[in-house]
Amino acid sequence: MKIASETLEDLERVGSGCFGTVYKKDDKTAYKIYHKYVFDQFGTQHHNPCLIYRKKHLNKLINLNYKLVHNNLISDVIFVDGIFKGVTMPYYNGYTLDNMMEANFNLKMDVSKQLVRNAKELTDNNIYPLDYKLNNLMYENGNARIIDLDDSRTKLRLIKDFYASSRSIKGLDETIKVFFGDTNCLPVKYRNLIDKEQNNISNKYELINEYLDKKNIGHNYIVVDELTDINYLLSFLKNNDCRVIFKYNYRIHDENYFLDVINKYQKMGIRLYDFVKDYNEYTYFSNCSILDKYEAKNKVLIKK
Repeated sequence: MKIASETLEDLERVGSGCFGTVYKKDDKTAYKIYHKYVFDQFGTQHHNPCLIYRKKHLNKLINLNYKLVHNNLISDVIFVDGIFKGVTMPYYNGYTLDNMMEANFNLKMDVSKQLVRNAKELTDNNIYPLDYKLNNLMYENGNARIIDLDDSRTKLRLIKDFYASSRSIKGLDETIKVFFGDTNCLPVKYRNLIDKEQNNISNKYELINEYLDKKNIGHNYIVVDELTDINYLLSFLKNNDCRVIFKYNYRIHDENYFLDVINKYQKMGIRLYDFVKDYNEYTYFSNCSILDKYEAKNKVLIKK
């Protein structure tokens, strides 16, 4: 695709990253124009490697688009005034994950599951992104997107590259860790398995999915109140992995009341995770019900 430099001046600038600036052409297409120089972590200036016109590499990215279901690569190359300057790609009107850190747990889980699926599709086609980070991942209209797959940190191979796949997957799990705010995304035993399973890429992604499933189960909460049967609760907790939230009347402000509740449950070996106000003073729930934390916080309680 050939365009004049004046054309870019008329387009909306929607973002800028390490390697280039993105302009919106229309509701479906964006132009990514590469910077002349990039800077390393020490502030040293370098010529942008993306400006090297690697015709075979770029053509392969364009052709692979037809094989992918969950990912979009580049659709064309851009020459400005006869000089290679960038690429065309889909325009996404969504949010990068660094702007979704306060999203609720269920949404983060959905996004992460989609990202694992999308990343696996890339490695199945010998495409290995090595620059996973929150602002290279987007969420748009219910779909998680891996973006910036055109830059020099995305490796294309003719055959499976187990070293590149390991680096790529570890980058993904570290990004999921940051997204959830965890100190460790994968338990040590899973990390060790990832290192050992060099010849089984699919199994590596299953390990991340297993982590997400365990995290999902661990995010269950139950809401109890003064009428909850403690023996029933103890039996319930033996068979369900969840945290306990105590619901109290919104008119109660006595600190000693909360201390007494905490001590009562501690004596039974139950640790209360949080308290939530109940604004309906005439409604009580004596049975245990598993809820999402945010449902509990919003007082969306399951009746008997």
